[in-house]
Amino acid sequence: MVLHRHLSISDKGKITTSSGGEAGGQAGDISLNVGNPELSGGASVASDATLSGGGRITVNPKDTVSLSDSSITTNVAQGTGRGGDITIGNPDTGTGSRFVILNHSRIQANAQDGDGGAVFVITENFLISFGSIVEASSARGNNGTVRIEAPDLDISGGLTILSGNFFDATRWASTPCEARSDEPESRFEVRTHIIRPVPFGDCLISDNADILSSEKQLTLLSIWL
Repeated sequence: MVLHRHLSISDKGKITTSSGGEAGGQAGDISLNVGNPELSGGASVASDATLSGGGRITVNPKDTVSLSDSSITTNVAQGTGRGGDITIGNPDTGTGSRFVILNHSRIQANAQDGDGGAVFVITENFLISFGSIVEASSARGNNGTVRIEAPDLDISGGLTILSGNFFDATRWASTPCEARSDEPESRFEVRTHIIRPVPFGDCLISDNADILSSEKQLTLLSIWL
């Protein structure tokens, strides 16, 4: 059990319990009672078993659970053991966190031959990026249960219909590139940039800050997330 106001795991850090061998018992349980658990950079919280049942992972946050390129998993590698359960929030009282954020991350309660486990999430706001996974599956047994209790948000009132003549391409089609330059051919270039997500709670990158100084005054302009 981990009791703390804030928990941050990064750079492939781990909190794990495991059970191995043919005579191994059920994998141990993990309980995180922290205000703001944050996992990033390949960090993981895992309860793994070789043949027996997977352990349980319980997260009781007060504010935000954020995962970036990280995972919370229970797994049974072989045999008919059932995948463990993963709970974020408190199903008994119906209370949960303000935010659960998954950015290219996984929450999985899987098994090989036995039944999949269960994933329960209670939160006010559930945000998940493309490529993130929340599942309780089994390769050969019955799939488990995934239940996410978060309010449905209707954002239709904030949508704006774009104008049909948002961009007029005829002005460019009438004067092709070769007509506006000395080159005998036209070019169409697509340039991309490799962008990695900024960890939650980190500073935003900005231009150099302006420092204004005088005999009586020194002002430093900084920009923070």
